[in-house]
Amino acid sequence: MPEDAAPRALTVGLVVGSPLGSDQGGVRCGVRDYAGNLAQALRADGVAARVIAPASWRMRDGLAFVKALRAAPLDIVHLQYPSIGHRYSLLPHLLGFAGAGRRCVVTLHEHSALKPVQRIASQAFRLSADRIVFGTDYEAAAFGAPRPPVVIPIGSNIPVHPGTPARGDTVLYFGQLRHGKGIEDFLALARLAEAAGDPARFAVIGTAPPRWQAYARALRAQSPASVTWQDNAEPAEIAAAMATAAAAYLPFPDGAGLRRGSLMAALFNRLPVIAPLGPSTTEGLQAALFAAATPEAALAQLRLLRAAPDLARRRSEAGRNLVQPFTWAAIADRHKRLYRGLLARQARPAPARAVEQNARPW
Repeated sequence: MPEDAAPRALTVGLVVGSPLGSDQGGVRCGVRDYAGNLAQALRADGVAARVIAPASWRMRDGLAFVKALRAAPLDIVHLQYPSIGHRYSLLPHLLGFAGAGRRCVVTLHEHSALKPVQRIASQAFRLSADRIVFGTDYEAAAFGAPRPPVVIPIGSNIPVHPGTPARGDTVLYFGQLRHGKGIEDFLALARLAEAAGDPARFAVIGTAPPRWQAYARALRAQSPASVTWQDNAEPAEIAAAMATAAAAYLPFPDGAGLRRGSLMAALFNRLPVIAPLGPSTTEGLQAALFAAATPEAALAQLRLLRAAPDLARRRSEAGRNLVQPFTWAAIADRHKRLYRGLLARQARPAPARAVEQNARPW
């Protein structure tokens, strides 16, 4: 190659669970949205990246997908696991054995929240992946990754609202509507506020995966009159709602942590956040939150942040400063360096070294 010729662009396939932009039944998948934002940022950095998925992860479709990947070919096959569509298929865990790319990378999203059978199956990535990426140190520890692990924090799938409108009295919940996300506590807060004559209004923004739609309909039918519901909101609409809300109440059952895309979106948008603390809540994050372990405590914190706007502003700024380094450009650069480092190696590392040993720059 001539000395002045540009190096060939990296080719990267970001593999997700479903080929649909808004997943089955019109439900958005946060991991797929993450992959789309990462692909866009990688392309801006000169990487030929795209989001790909099989028609399904059943054996026939999965094998056809692998065959197509092998014919591509790709420098990096980067699996985003889990996302809607993977369900209980074992094929994602074996993707790295298929020779679908020169190197295989896996990002484990919310490993600690997986069901036991999925957590056990995910250990296969130690053998099938060249590198395993985690969103937080807590998730890496939950997996049992060698130290130091590859930790690349997630970004926000919701843009920052460009204006600074006045905040109203609405409390937001946004995310998937299914068991284990804390929506019951959000509705309990609305009932407490209504019973106490509190002026707050409440809004739920999100949709339910197909198997949880009956559950979501039942919640909606039983919710207080002060709660409005919005399905399938676009990212810009969610950003606008966050710009005018009083606060977000995000009652994650296992506590607030930076692996939560809804929390990241609120922090980027300087929205005061009421949430319970948990084992993955860092000191920096705790300083940015209005901590509340129960709906009763959340009501007290809502009244506090309304009565002390300067305190609410300081904590919102602390949250924004905390997540400021996690821009998509920085996240893409970290991935690009990971990919380049892998391709520079002559052979796949031994299984015991399946997690990168370089210290992270965050």
